[in-house]
Amino acid sequence: MTHTITMTDVALRLLVTILCVSFIGFDRERSGRSAGLRTHLIVAVGSCLITLVQLEMTEDIINWNMAHPDLQGLLTTDPTRIIAQVVSGIDFLGAGSIIVNKNASVTGLTTAATLWTSAILGIAAGLGYFSLVFLATIIMLFILIVLNLVMTHKTFVLDLYFDTPRSHLKDLHQVLDQYDLKMKDLIISSSSNHYHYQIKVDGDRRKINTQEISQAIWEKVDHVISVTFV
Repeated sequence: MTHTITMTDVALRLLVTILCVSFIGFDRERSGRSAGLRTHLIVAVGSCLITLVQLEMTEDIINWNMAHPDLQGLLTTDPTRIIAQVVSGIDFLGAGSIIVNKNASVTGLTTAATLWTSAILGIAAGLGYFSLVFLATIIMLFILIVLNLVMTHKTFVLDLYFDTPRSHLKDLHQVLDQYDLKMKDLIISSSSNHYHYQIKVDGDRRKINTQEISQAIWEKVDHVISVTFV
């Protein structure tokens, strides 16, 4: 029994998957995300392989039905069934890369989206849609790299703990103004003689050095016992 998909086709489709997804995975790795180059490649290659398996199964069943016309219809196949399971099954990996911090801020959404898209790229390459894969990869890189350079505004959460309640925060405002940070929101709570000030600040992420700002707060703001940037 011959197959229309040769080992050369299999190798080419896997190589296209690895080549294109490597760029996306490298961007996530460079950004220090939980799912980096290896995770993206494993997801994409696995998706490509399961797509190739589905194509082989479909072709085998078609060939079997042609060889046994008297039993035609006994074996049937849905060429999209396994592929559809990949699209929905990748959700658990995406959910694992999303982190909800104690201040209710959410991180990892972009990485979850790139994992899902890498699986789709693997499926498309497995089906032989190379032009679509290359075009989608270029668009993804534009979103991840170019838009990231253009969109410089970012909101940070500043967690401060004081050993005494503060009726005013003039010294903190002076530090924030020094680094061109604008205070958006303030939530105050207390427990065990500690006073928690959770502050949302806006600024240009290219100019923000969280370590330097934290050090300045330690030195210039009174009664601080803990400083954390999220």
